[in-house]
Amino acid sequence: MFLRILEHRFVQRSIQTRLPFKFGVQILRDVPLAELKIEVETADGRREMGRAGDLLVPKWFEKNPGRTPEEDSMALAASVERAADLARELTVTAGPHPVFDIAEVLRIERVGSRNHGDADVLVRGFGVAMVERAIIDAACRLAEVSFDQGIRGDLFGFQARRLVAETGDWSPAMLPARLDRLPVRHTIGMLDPLTDDDVDPGDRVDDGLPQTLVQDIRRYGLRRFKIKICGERELDEPRLRAIAAVVSRHADGDTAFTLDGNEQCVDLD
Repeated sequence: MFLRILEHRFVQRSIQTRLPFKFGVQILRDVPLAELKIEVETADGRREMGRAGDLLVPKWFEKNPGRTPEEDSMALAASVERAADLARELTVTAGPHPVFDIAEVLRIERVGSRNHGDADVLVRGFGVAMVERAIIDAACRLAEVSFDQGIRGDLFGFQARRLVAETGDWSPAMLPARLDRLPVRHTIGMLDPLTDDDVDPGDRVDDGLPQTLVQDIRRYGLRRFKIKICGERELDEPRLRAIAAVVSRHADGDTAFTLDGNEQCVDLD
């Protein structure tokens, strides 16, 4: 499917997190939620609106302590706007192209030409990804297929070898059969309460949803975990032991975990 980008609309609204979430040096209590809408037109004149949404999380990609959270979120928003403008310019100049061609040229223009040591390279990539997701959504709506059907049926013109030459002639049509069930990996933030005893009465959220790790495991049958750590052993070790105790007592079957230290862990030891 060949698409031309006609226009885009980018809106934001501030939302509050259900619970405070701590990752790295940042504690999220409220954050901008962004929505990108891109109108596209096919080579035969059909039009559709594609959508993508994400949180503009400060200190997510650029870990600059000299910038305020508001400046970080503004940089992510500006990246989306610039990527959307450039994508429209590309299809105005070159005409309708497959989704993959549009996204790949956009990636090269916004990210590939940069030194990957630059502080803002991931911020630039965030904008490219939002645009790519929105035009994928538009293509799937036009074809009335799911993403799984679209990628396997070559709706987007995806060519793996253009990204990784070693993939050769591999294509998404060669993917294994789609699964109907997938395990969920649950992130445990550094402030997340583990048991009921960890929740002060004034902090209880009585909305019928789980608030502690024990409640999460019981409600959803969790067995996969991503654990945030701070890089200070005297804090991390007792926290990890407490998490291990909860998981071993309440999770059924084999469990697995990863540790996420972000920029605070300076070495593996």
